[in-house]
Amino acid sequence: STQELEAGLDRYLECLEDVAIDTPAAPKITCAFIIHGIKDKYLTWDFATSRTEKWIENKEKFLGQLLTTLFSELGAEIAPKEWREAGVTIGDFGVKDEAAFVKEYKLGKLFPTDEIGKIMSQLIESSASNADIIADVERAAAELQCTVDREMSRLLVRYVLQNTVAQLGGADVLQKSETDALIVKEEKDLLEARRPLLKKWLDKESDQAFALFEVQKCAQDMNYPKGFLSRILATLYDLEV
Repeated sequence: STQELEAGLDRYLECLEDVAIDTPAAPKITCAFIIHGIKDKYLTWDFATSRTEKWIENKEKFLGQLLTTLFSELGAEIAPKEWREAGVTIGDFGVKDEAAFVKEYKLGKLFPTDEIGKIMSQLIESSASNADIIADVERAAAELQCTVDREMSRLLVRYVLQNTVAQLGGADVLQKSETDALIVKEEKDLLEARRPLLKKWLDKESDQAFALFEVQKCAQDMNYPKGFLSRILATLYDLEV
């Protein structure tokens, strides 16, 4: 039964680090067993996180091996999806600096959304051209063996809006705005400058609808400045984004 299997693994994991002294490959073999168990549904990610917390001293190293195994077993297309759907995070395993962890264990391909999002954010903040952003993102996506998906498009909308708000003077300035206009020229000019970028990865109606939630979240994070949400939605519609 599952309970008997988990009990047996508990006894083994309790002494894994001692076993590894004489058999260095033991942690790698253990991670492969756990990943196969998760893949075939006789183990869960909850089991992996709870036992890592309970028995493993070097949690980062163990998780690094676990996720490396996940990627090698499931591949670039399935592994990131499996991790996202698991509902767990690197932090759940006790990792403090997630960015450093991903870099150290070369796990960028397992977290392509995070990696692509960082590139988008940095380039938009540095006022890079639309063409340069598109080229750099596509280059990174090729290296990470992924495509720019709906989640990445949502992040793109977030960073464009954050940059737009910053150029408008920030949330405090928008909170003080008393305009009743549905489209404000300065806001439209800033968004129009990024129209080619937004159109590049928001070409499907389903992607556009998904990205609208990010517009609402942006307004929510600023405590809904008067008219801001309506203006941005109207402006994006006017720009045919």
